[in-house]
Amino acid sequence: MNPKATAPAPSVVALILAGGYGLRLDAHLPKQYIEVKGESVLHHTIRAFAGKVENAVVVCRDEWRDYVLTHSHPHFPQLRTAQAGATGFDSLRNGIASLADLPGDTLIMIHDAVRPLISAEIIADNLRVARECGNAIAAIETYETLLHAPDGGSTVRGFTRREGIFRAQTPHTFTLSTLRQMMATAQERCIVDAQSACTLASQLGYELHLSKGDLRNFKITTPSDLDLYEILVP
Repeated sequence: MNPKATAPAPSVVALILAGGYGLRLDAHLPKQYIEVKGESVLHHTIRAFAGKVENAVVVCRDEWRDYVLTHSHPHFPQLRTAQAGATGFDSLRNGIASLADLPGDTLIMIHDAVRPLISAEIIADNLRVARECGNAIAAIETYETLLHAPDGGSTVRGFTRREGIFRAQTPHTFTLSTLRQMMATAQERCIVDAQSACTLASQLGYELHLSKGDLRNFKITTPSDLDLYEILVP
């Protein structure tokens, strides 16, 4: 054996969360399946990872499984699906559980299906930080002051200065072994409502590391978000 030979880099898998109903968009179907310029939001998201990761897993509901597999085949011939849960946290847990056959050093890029404008630069920097630091959370700096209005938005009761405040996006990238440990600890502590992998990791005391995000990597949530996506999509 060549003593200078190095071990192959861990594989990278995109875990795309596509189990939401999109109720706030008030559309006739979940927002990740809305087609713009002949391509669904989900398909555009999957295509963004093509050539940058070894495989992808889409967490979706049963009624959309055939659609996902049929429309994603050209980009990832071995694409897999996992069953969406009742909540986003359940879907995340199911997605991680579906990767039982993969080694623990596999890098898992957890990404929202409804962030279709993720760029190659975001993916590359996220992977760089994850490889150097053990995890990576795509984020952008906040340029506005944050106001606290606990009564629903009519009266300001306080504020948070914008300096040092970042808005988390996705991907959230961790090794699979770390994600497995996070889920095991969450079960031990009866944590069932974490908003995302990064909030769970923070709640459990993990040190998190930021990678470059972008304003265009926004999450389609409201009708105005969809309008903006229609303008920006290539």
